Amino acid sequence: MQIQVHLFNIKAVKFLLWVILVSYWYNMGVITYGAVGSNDLRLYDIAFLPIIYLFMKDYYKLKLFIKKNISLYRMFRFLKWASLLFAVTVYYCVFQYRIVWAFQSLMYLYHFWGFVIAAIYLKYIYTDSKDILYFLTVFMAIGLAEGLLIIAQHYGVVPILWAQRWIDAYGDDALTGTLGLNRVLPGLSMFLCFVIASVFLSNQSKTPFFSRLLAIAVSLVGLVVILLSGSRTSWVATIIFAVIVYIRNISLIITTCIAMVVFMMFPSLLPGTLQDKFDEVLENRVLGKMSEPVPGGSDDVDAGQLYDDLGANRDERAMRYIINLGDKIWIVPFGGGFNNRLTVGGDSAHNIYLTLIAEVGIVGVILYVSWLLSYFKVIKEHTLMGYNKIFDITALRALVIAMMITLLFGEHLYIYRPSYGFLGMFLMVTSLLINLGFPKDKIGSNLKV
Repeated sequence: MQIQVHLFNIKAVKFLLWVILVSYWYNMGVITYGAVGSNDLRLYDIAFLPIIYLFMKDYYKLKLFIKKNISLYRMFRFLKWASLLFAVTVYYCVFQYRIVWAFQSLMYLYHFWGFVIAAIYLKYIYTDSKDILYFLTVFMAIGLAEGLLIIAQHYGVVPILWAQRWIDAYGDDALTGTLGLNRVLPGLSMFLCFVIASVFLSNQSKTPFFSRLLAIAVSLVGLVVILLSGSRTSWVATIIFAVIVYIRNISLIITTCIAMVVFMMFPSLLPGTLQDKFDEVLENRVLGKMSEPVPGGSDDVDAGQLYDDLGANRDERAMRYIINLGDKIWIVPFGGGFNNRLTVGGDSAHNIYLTLIAEVGIVGVILYVSWLLSYFKVIKEHTLMGYNKIFDITALRALVIAMMITLLFGEHLYIYRPSYGFLGMFLMVTSLLINLGFPKDKIGSNLKV
């Protein structure tokens, strides 16, 4: 299949997709404006304009394709529901004199449409395995460069690149390169690189040598960045993924162990050891947060107290959210409006499922969870049809499980500012991995909705 483009030719559309790929890794502002305070437009803010325009022109040609790709179809369905509830947000903001919040929500909705539409075009155009492998290899190469930049920041070679107002908001120890100053961004972005690398190393005979070599390099650098990030969400996601994938793949374990042994020879050449950096992060993000930092002080571990110490008050936030939802039970079925946390106090729940109940209701939660579950249906069909013998993408299942669990204490697969382009990254990677796992003539025709 080939897109009949109205505004650009196929090469121009591909160029836009490459710009969007770079923009997901470069979240620093490219244009500063002050209409609503001091704000920045990012590269993807600009690149989304022509992509959305093209989609409006080509929607009826893409409609059938979307319906035949269950993961994109269900995400698109959730997007339309969220867009419908944006009207509720505007209504609420007008009567509460919160017009700025309405404009902010509109920008988030614009990002949401851009993330999904870019994934649709990417999946529609990139069906050849060589092209997909090349795109994912470049994704990892950018990730490797970003990882080395972040490591350089931890050694003081490169300063924080963000403007002072962002440093004041997030602290001067959030060393995250160009990914935004929320710790979860470098951790989860490198986690996605780790997932791609695992898929490449699981299919060594079908993956170019350079891509395999890059996969090993980005895995090692990625694991270092995940540890240095101090993002406990990223730590949990990586552990869950590794346990599910690596425990069943002996060759992958051996490859990784050999690479780790070689990698451990290099820290002594650096100005200070990585172990010192890890110890510092561990002290700041784990041991320093515990009520009893010395494990020997007690024979029994209070799991509840440990969660309280390490959870950054997430249990209190969640309980407060539940109480607020109980006080305004009328918003639970259908939601109080897209990005309209104002109805429940305005704070983040740090739990996507509670957040979605408040914003898009039980209906929205069902649509969102059905999107995540659709990936399991894709993997099931991939395995039943024997396509895993051609190119194994079953690691996708572990990725989704890791996301579903970590979303219990995060909102990273959504559109809030601290997450920047991570949702777009996730949709990009999963769409390409699915295309890679199915024969070219079966893409978009093998799943029911």
